[in-house]
Amino acid sequence: MTRSSPAHQPLGGLQGRASDIVFHAEEMRKTKHRMITLYAGHCGSRYDEVEQTLDRNRFMTAEQAQDWGRIDQILSHRPASPMALNPARSARLIE
Repeated sequence: MTRSSPAHQPLGGLQGRASDIVFHAEEMRKTKHRMITLYAGHCGSRYDEVEQTLDRNRFMTAEQAQDWGRIDQILSHRPASPMALNPARSARLIE
């Protein structure tokens, strides 16, 4: 079964007094900036590239998400234990 991974900017529907709308819009702008900054840092992309990608809804296959840097690994089956994916992390958690 093929899955897709959505990537998009923050969404919201605003209504109410103008001052409330301005406040919420500014919070959404800050959230969008934080998201783009995090994606750029973790995915190794430039800020403007990430901003352009997230400007509209984008659905990525697992391979596209891996190429873009959103995921590290594609699994063909679920391991018996989540720790089986990263034995080093498992050892740190046990210590």
